[in-house]
Amino acid sequence: WFCGEDTTENIAGDERIALENYILGGGKVLLSGAGIGYANQEAFLFFRDALGAHYEGFAGDFSAVRGTTSHIFLGFYGELEEIDFAETYTAQEGGRTVFLYPDGAGAGVAKDDVGRSIVLGFPAERLPDGELTDFLERCITFFDEGFAGIGSSAPGRMEISVSPNPFNDVCEIRAPGGSRIEIYDLRGSLVLSQTTETSSLLWRAENMPAGVYLLKISTPEGETATRKVLLIR
Repeated sequence: WFCGEDTTENIAGDERIALENYILGGGKVLLSGAGIGYANQEAFLFFRDALGAHYEGFAGDFSAVRGTTSHIFLGFYGELEEIDFAETYTAQEGGRTVFLYPDGAGAGVAKDDVGRSIVLGFPAERLPDGELTDFLERCITFFDEGFAGIGSSAPGRMEISVSPNPFNDVCEIRAPGGSRIEIYDLRGSLVLSQTTETSSLLWRAENMPAGVYLLKISTPEGETATRKVLLIR
């Protein structure tokens, strides 16, 4: 699904819902373009559930991309030609960062679940012809094989808990020390961002409206996880 370089109007509304249902139903999709995240930055659940990704904003150095994570993408390198901007993503909820920009920011995230997806922060068609062919061959291999064969290099499961859940006013979030904890409402708005010094954080939500909130936890080692928490009155 090539959205081009300036994708301010793309995969919105019914189109986005259809894509999400297709992926969650076992489909395989490559989303390529600069602007997908910006145009859909409020669609937190779409990125998390279907793509295993979180939109982080515009990229700083997007002169090239390189592969990472697995034998499928490892070793790929390609320079990006004549683009004005690109975007960055981090992995969450089963996703893995598979492409990086020169400064180490995430250029692409893949998810291998019921369906398989790759979302890019850059227009892949801006890769030189030889590199584009190599890139597409690796993506097709991923769609055929997934992350099969990756053993100990895969991230471990984080020890995370939220108690009580549901909660009224205050809950305790337990995660590895030094983790970054971000809390979003269902519109995708960030309501809290804090780094834990210990393994415990008390979230005081006395002034927040009741409803479901989404927690994103990122460890210093680069692992990420998400949890849902219900605030009741």
